[in-house]
Amino acid sequence: MPMTLFKESSETIRTACISNQNLLSKNRYKNPHLFSWWLAGLIDADGLLLVSKTGYTSCEITVAEEKWQILALVKSKLGGSIKKRTRVKALRWRLHNTPGMKTLSLLISGKLMLKKKSDQLIKVCRQLKIEERGAPYLFSKENAWLTGFFEGKGYFNLNKNNLQLSITLSLKDKTLLDEIASLMGGRVYYDKSWHGWLYAASDVDDIALWVKHFSRFPLISCKQIQLRRFIRLLLYKSRNVHLKKEGKDRARFNRLVSGFSE
Repeated sequence: MPMTLFKESSETIRTACISNQNLLSKNRYKNPHLFSWWLAGLIDADGLLLVSKTGYTSCEITVAEEKWQILALVKSKLGGSIKKRTRVKALRWRLHNTPGMKTLSLLISGKLMLKKKSDQLIKVCRQLKIEERGAPYLFSKENAWLTGFFEGKGYFNLNKNNLQLSITLSLKDKTLLDEIASLMGGRVYYDKSWHGWLYAASDVDDIALWVKHFSRFPLISCKQIQLRRFIRLLLYKSRNVHLKKEGKDRARFNRLVSGFSE
């Protein structure tokens, strides 16, 4: 990559990082429209929409314990309950009352992008006797869906052998990952270790698109902290700190590398 482009991308990342910090303290998805897209992305990633044999509808979202902020936000908006899962370090939010399920269904109607989840919502809406907007929505980077989805399926990665930084998503559905790649850069390839598809963005320009997106639609879980550390590593690398043998900046860079967890 030409040095000019690298510097421009680094400046984009630096500016977006400042915006991200400001937005996080002010914006907890208070806007219903913003929240609805974020919620749809989260349900596509980690949610289930169910109709029981006796006709009761419910929604469940399960996340790792360290991402409790996600479920706290959902509960504050929609009610429901949060319980610790047995034998695993995970929490589950569950909603099953009819008024709440109607509210949730109307919020995410037409916004789910995985056909499997869209089909689940259609069954729920039919049971609740409300209209559902049908087919999965096409991916757009102009809403908070991608942030909600990343909370469940996304990772910030650092290869500690070659110091390569990347952003990844894993999914069985290649079509959706291809749509994301068409707007966010990166590439999609098959991962035979789990018979699924992996999206990866490692080019600085592509990563800058992601950082800019998160500045508009902030992460709220522990991944927000990971993002800040990820950005610091990117900025250090843009200044070639990783090529220095010693000095205070190199020592700080080394501490970030050793303490980085995906």
